[in-house]
Amino acid sequence: MAKAGLCLLPATRQELGRAMLAEAAAVEAGPARRRWLRGACWFIVKSAAPLGLRWMAITASALFICWIGYNGIDSGFQGTPPEVASYLGLVTLLTLNIVLLARRGR
Repeated sequence: MAKAGLCLLPATRQELGRAMLAEAAAVEAGPARRRWLRGACWFIVKSAAPLGLRWMAITASALFICWIGYNGIDSGFQGTPPEVASYLGLVTLLTLNIVLLARRGR
């Protein structure tokens, strides 16, 4: 299971993850080996979490934009000028959020 998680790590951390798993394999079976494996799994989860959170934020922002659009279509795009301005502002900020989060990975 931990070996499958190595592909989720950034390229700069994959070698360290492999080394931690190799060290765990070299330790004699028992409590010491389980501690090594727990440590290696925690490292993999902790290092891969920001990538997962970034993609969840991008997905949530895109779904929220779709929901705002659906509600606008459903109401025939009727609204007071402050409501229209707030919807446009929110869609603009969410779009900017998606762009900045997607570019951060480069």
